[in-house]
Amino acid sequence: MPIAVAYADLINWQVGAREFADKSRVLANLCDAAGRDPSSLRRTHAPNFQLFDSDHEFALWRQHKDRGMSAQEVSAYIRNRGAFYGTAPAIDETIGQFIDAGCQGFMVFCNSAPALEALEQLASLGPVKRAIEAGHDR
Repeated sequence: MPIAVAYADLINWQVGAREFADKSRVLANLCDAAGRDPSSLRRTHAPNFQLFDSDHEFALWRQHKDRGMSAQEVSAYIRNRGAFYGTAPAIDETIGQFIDAGCQGFMVFCNSAPALEALEQLASLGPVKRAIEAGHDR
């Protein structure tokens, strides 16, 4: 983070929302100590993304033997990495948590080539839609 404070315009993390908020506070303190306006360093998140039609479909995916982890381990991974996995309402809630933590943009990694409809649905989620309508590139 000290290098970002000295040289960067943007810093990107792939962490959960709670850790994102913690890192944002540390970054703000480093900026203050360096005499830099913390708002001049944009903070973004790079989540993996996979949209599921139902909680049942998502549960089956988490429990699949090819995952190499238990369903609980998959859930912890998703939470700790801030992944956008789940149904539209669950992803909407996660996006809101990141925005509340000060996230100013997302660089979404699609695990598999999603259908255009899935991307359109992502763009229509509450926080994302409001950001797009406001002219922000979240």
